[in-house]
Amino acid sequence: MFSVLKKKISSLFPKKISWKLSLVYTLIFLLVLFVLNSAVYFLIHNFVDNTIKTSMENTLNYILPNIQGVDRNSFDYEAMRLLEDISKSEENVFFRILDYNKETVAQSNILKEIELPLETGYTEFQSGDRTYLLKTVIISKYGYLNGYLQVVRDVTIEYEVLNRLLSFLIITSILGGIVALAVGYFITKKSMQPVQKMSETARQITASDLNQRLKVTESGDELAELADTFNSMLDRLEDAFTRQEQFVSDASHELRTPISIIKGYINILDRWGQEDEDIRKEAVDSIKTEIKSMNDLIESLLFLARGDLEKIDLSFESFSLNEVIKEVISENKIIDESINYNFFAEEKIEIRADKLLLKQLLRIFIENSRKYTSDGGKIDIKANQLNKFVKIVVLDNGKGISEKDIPYIFNRFYKVDESRSDEKGSRGLGLSIAMKIIELHDGDIDVNSELGKGTEIILKIPQ
Repeated sequence: MFSVLKKKISSLFPKKISWKLSLVYTLIFLLVLFVLNSAVYFLIHNFVDNTIKTSMENTLNYILPNIQGVDRNSFDYEAMRLLEDISKSEENVFFRILDYNKETVAQSNILKEIELPLETGYTEFQSGDRTYLLKTVIISKYGYLNGYLQVVRDVTIEYEVLNRLLSFLIITSILGGIVALAVGYFITKKSMQPVQKMSETARQITASDLNQRLKVTESGDELAELADTFNSMLDRLEDAFTRQEQFVSDASHELRTPISIIKGYINILDRWGQEDEDIRKEAVDSIKTEIKSMNDLIESLLFLARGDLEKIDLSFESFSLNEVIKEVISENKIIDESINYNFFAEEKIEIRADKLLLKQLLRIFIENSRKYTSDGGKIDIKANQLNKFVKIVVLDNGKGISEKDIPYIFNRFYKVDESRSDEKGSRGLGLSIAMKIIELHDGDIDVNSELGKGTEIILKIPQ
């Protein structure tokens, strides 16, 4: 019940931000206008009211001293004299004098047809189409009631002016609200045009068409900043989709070759393997090799995929970097004894990192140097401490990498030399995995290389 009521109430309000902002601006404008108009009206009202009462008080102050000490028997004469004097000086101030019996002694002509209430203090009353303000005071002598004095002021014109002022302020507030709503909507809608263009551009963007971009104005405001941020996001998305498409294409290509080989050997087994022992053995061995190759490829892809999703759990521990480097060098010496390995390091370097991943990182770079270093060549591995970092350098005098290829060697499936890579069994994922391991350890990597002279890999890992 409550949710239905809430939906009905929310449906009454505008959905567009431009209308919401316009309503907010209009309400704020009306609130400010109401406060200002109220202040103006009450200031003028108080000024007029004080002016009227001051005029009446002046009349009272003139009459009372002249009549307060008069005997009752002299009331008629003195009252008529005062009436004549007041009538000459005040056109809209009238008075009436009554004796102690509340009988009229003297009064202005205009009051002869008007019955005045006998109440002390200020009293407002109507007579016909005129509005009057009355003040009644007691006239006494030696503590005895001598009579009553009533001063009347015609306030019709002043009150009409105040009423017209109030009507004018109400009308201007209504018109001001309408104008504020129209102007606010126009300005807001114009200000929201960049956002509408963003929405239109966003609707046109699909996974197959990410080349759309928002036009960034030079205003430097928040909307320009939002457009620039949106474009940056699109750049990253386009780059990610491009790399994903390339990744899927390359992975399909890499898997297609071993699958084709396995399929071919299965056909050979089916035709001649049952009769020829040598063919059967060759086919089984080749299938095993290709399955291992596929398994390694899939493991590499899974590692990179987990890294992209930040789902790799690191197991940090303290260990001797020297020992790990020596183990990796020993492994490579067994594979190829024709390469000269030289290890230069401080006596003992302790590091806190994921030992298995760091060992895999060193294997990738040292094996990569070994593959592309000719027989009799050398690989120097250096390690030393730099403040809070450990610096590891792998330097070989192998074939080197061209300058144009260096920026791309860490891209997945990128191969500097296709024929050379295939010959050596490279899948183009090793350096991508190495970069991911470096990123997981918040490290840094630099590559210096020159064709025909060798390659230098510089690793910096937080200690």
